[in-house]
Amino acid sequence: MAQVIEFPPIHPGDPVLVSATTYIAYRRCPAQGLGRFRGRYPPESKASFRGGLTHGLIARHLQSGPIDDPEHAAREVIGSTNLNNKITAAGLNRPSLLGPVISEASDLYRRFTKLPVDQFERAEVALLCEVADGVTLIGQVDAVFTGPLLRDWKTGPLGDPLEQLLFYALVWCLQEKTLPRVEAISLQTGESLTQTPSLFELSVVAARVADLVNFVRRSIEPERRAGPWCRYCPLWQECPEGQAALAINN
Repeated sequence: MAQVIEFPPIHPGDPVLVSATTYIAYRRCPAQGLGRFRGRYPPESKASFRGGLTHGLIARHLQSGPIDDPEHAAREVIGSTNLNNKITAAGLNRPSLLGPVISEASDLYRRFTKLPVDQFERAEVALLCEVADGVTLIGQVDAVFTGPLLRDWKTGPLGDPLEQLLFYALVWCLQEKTLPRVEAISLQTGESLTQTPSLFELSVVAARVADLVNFVRRSIEPERRAGPWCRYCPLWQECPEGQAALAINN
């Protein structure tokens, strides 16, 4: 049965591309979210590099079968993807620095191999839906299973992944006209979260995305909200709230 969500009205304006990462940044701190639309992104980090490498190994496993030598495969993944261009930015431009990250990613991959992947269908599935003139929602799901089930692998603690999962579910529902289940699994801790969103929950997310787009198009002065995310925010040096948060946590 087709699942229909009515997207709220949106102000006309310049094209806007909304990803899950930008949406979550906006939900945490509108100023940080707006910064992403202006090209202000957090610097590359060792953790994000390791995460990208682990996801590359998992995708290779799902598409081609189990990997006998994860460390060797990890170097192949780096050489054949944009991770190769991120080595220096992540501070991993020496073998003594890159080697431990490859080992960590390989260990996370081995933990992944202990998990069931029955009814797997597709890996690294791109999501894209134009919800209004010039407004496109995008995302990438780590894996899709029969159901459908959208699964996201976390290479750190599970944290609170629900907002990201609901964003994916919204774009999937708009694109495929079916209501998926969503799931996040931490390879580091073994924690997981599985949920079947309701149409009402996804309508709430749609309203929040519409607010974000209207906010960007109307050039409203953004609210600043301090929190743990300030540590990785590229705007902290010009943000009194962020500086105060970092001073308290250091």
